[in-house]
Amino acid sequence: MQPKDTYCVFCRSTERHLPLTENQQRWVRLQKGATFYVGDLLMCTAGSCRKVRSSGNTRRFHPEFLRIPEGVE
Repeated sequence: MQPKDTYCVFCRSTERHLPLTENQQRWVRLQKGATFYVGDLLMCTAGSCRKVRSSGNTRRFHPEFLRIPEGVE
């Protein structure tokens, strides 16, 4: 999946979103469970947002939003 500029509902503006790295995917699976599909998730790179959403949806993918911690790259 390629990086893309898309609307972030958390930042309330169009921002660059990147696909998750393997370490970030591993972190999300630890939070959501081993069977949670992470292949289509994107992370907002604006400032300290780092919130996760699915690639096909401008809204968060789950009622509990996730923010990838700074140390997980």
